[in-house]
Order: sequence, then C-alpha cells, then structure tokens
Amino acid sequence: MDPSMPASSLSKRHQRLALDPEKIDIHGSRPGSKKREGFTAEQIAECRELFQIFDKNGDGEIDKGEFLPMMKALGLNLSLQELEMFFHRMDYNGDGSVQLPELVTFLEGISQPISLEQELQEAFGFFGPESLDISAKDTVTAIHPKGLAQIFAEMGEDISELECREMISAATGGKEWIDFKTFQRFCKAKK
Repeated sequence: MDPSMPASSLSKRHQRLALDPEKIDIHGSRPGSKKREGFTAEQIAECRELFQIFDKNGDGEIDKGEFLPMMKALGLNLSLQELEMFFHRMDYNGDGSVQLPELVTFLEGISQPISLEQELQEAFGFFGPESLDISAKDTVTAIHPKGLAQIFAEMGEDISELECREMISAATGGKEWIDFKTFQRFCKAKK
C-alpha cells in the first residue's frame, strides 16, 4: 500500500476481497462460471484503480506485457505457462487483451472476504519485509529501501533505492525502515 494513500479509504475496505489460492483452478473452468456474489461498487472501483495502474499505455486493455506485473501485484507468482493460461482464461472474448469487465469477473470468481487486519498483513507482506537488526539486542521485521525499490521495479516503476530511502525517511520522521506498527498507522484512519 502506498503510505500516501488516504487513510480513510483503507478503513472502509474491511469488506474488501482477496485472492483465495484454493479457488484458482488454472486447468479447469473459468472463474465466474459458478454463480457467486458480485463485487460491491467500491470493490469494482478498486478493480478499476488496479486496472488503470497496470494499463500503462491507457488504451483500456491489459496486454500480455502489462499482465505479468499485475499478477505479481495480486500476489500470484506464476510460471510462464501458468501466466499464459491465466491470460487466456481472463480474456473471455478472445481478443488477445484483458478489459476491465473481464478482470472484475475473474477476480469475483477467485476472491474471499478478509478483515482489515488481514488485508494490512497481506499488504505489508507484499512489500517484502525482512528482519533487520536495529541494535545489538533488537531486530524488527520491516520494509526497507532496497526491498521497496525492488517492488517498484517489479511493478514497472523506475524508483531508485535512494529515492525509496528518502520516501521512507520523510514518511517516518527519519527512520530508515517501516515496521508493521508504522505501516498500520499509515493505513488506518485517524479518529
């Protein structure tokens, strides 16, 4: 999650859906073929935001080149063969690209409800936190500049480790890392 994201938007997402790996059948029928409860308007808006992030050229379609970073952002580390299968399963109309309605249908078919706390844990884990020695006696699991720069690179963003260090320092008041407690504070609404 982006620490600059408005905290209030995360607090409203406690009913948000996450991917359920048990529901992903890369060899079987298309998700959405079984009747499931559809997404709320807010969840569809989140899908639209996700779609727009990865539709780099803004043409309203996600091609195969834009698809891999999107799958990684969804927490799916797939082989090239699995990526091909996912892409073809999501491309319901067979035109060689994925449009927003296809993405929504796919995500509706493989999602599960999660709590805000679970969502925050998953979001924190997405940034690849590592154990860091902060003193001779203390270690902390935290997001660090090198790991954050790697995540940005995987998402197709050109942000250096130095820029990540500066972002973390500015957001934390001088720290060189973001622990889970700080991450929660960034993401939860202030009362």
